[in-house]
Amino acid sequence: MTDISKNQSKMLKGIAIFFMLSLHLFNTTNYTDLYNPLITIKGLPITYFLSFICDACVPIYCFCAGYAAYLLKNETTQKRLKRVLNLLLTYWIILTLTCITGLVLNNTNIPGSFATFLGNAFLYHISYVGAWWFMQTYILLCITSKYLIDLVDKDHNIIMLMLSLAIYIIAYYFRMIHPIYTSVNVINYIINALVLYGTSQLSYVVGLLFRKYFVMTKLKEKLNNKQVVGIVLMLVSVLLHIVVKSMIVAPFTGLIFITGFLLIDIKIPFLEKVLLFLGKHSTNVWLLHMQFYMIFFSKLIFSTHTVLGCIIILFAFCILCSYVVDVIHSKINSIIDYIFKKTFI
Repeated sequence: MTDISKNQSKMLKGIAIFFMLSLHLFNTTNYTDLYNPLITIKGLPITYFLSFICDACVPIYCFCAGYAAYLLKNETTQKRLKRVLNLLLTYWIILTLTCITGLVLNNTNIPGSFATFLGNAFLYHISYVGAWWFMQTYILLCITSKYLIDLVDKDHNIIMLMLSLAIYIIAYYFRMIHPIYTSVNVINYIINALVLYGTSQLSYVVGLLFRKYFVMTKLKEKLNNKQVVGIVLMLVSVLLHIVVKSMIVAPFTGLIFITGFLLIDIKIPFLEKVLLFLGKHSTNVWLLHMQFYMIFFSKLIFSTHTVLGCIIILFAFCILCSYVVDVIHSKINSIIDYIFKKTFI
């Protein structure tokens, strides 16, 4: 039994990737050379204020990953490893295409030195694309998921939740307020990995707990007006983050938004199809989008100088490339399967 369906989880990922692109495009006060907003408030685009809720993108991904991890807690280590390797294969394909593009366009930083390439390929020093930091964090969450699930199953959940919250606050402090730097690069890499993990694990743990206790099922049973409550919660999450702009509230506003969305239980066919479509391509778009709007083709992405035009063009190119990545991924998988069969069967 599961109280959050696969489609709902995929739609949440669709929302998360829409949030990610919106956050990166519109959460800036330096917009005059990028786009002309239709509505401004105190000289700033309304999209700037709305974009704050969009930093729920990572908490949404982490929540969904935690929920899925508990759902699949009896999965074999081999299957878990295969899923991680499958994600890494997607990452390496996009990394390779990014480096080829950098070479063709004579980019000074991509691919850079061989050491730089290895640092990005093996996730210990990610420098090409800022959004790739989550690859390392996601894999660390996968590696530690068994231990987190064991702690959840010991029923010390309040203690675990408080500990997870404390880790989040400490990690946020050292990530955003007082970063630690040393003269030893290896130590810096380790500190950075731990800090990013610490700011991501809270939403992952909440996802585990939601699955264990069927939180959404229980909420729906107790609420008479689920849709109304859901809409109110989503509005509250947006307004709360407009008031409190600090990213420290992202896991909390993200959780409020997630709960509201799941209570609504969308039954609008067109919207459902759009979110499912975006959810299907969300991983590829996450790994691709910065190359377009920030690194290689920024003038093209902002060529319309409109909010809608920017996001449509960015999504269009990302989705087009996503299909290319999927074809390459499928071909490589076929080759690997063929070699495996010839070698071991």
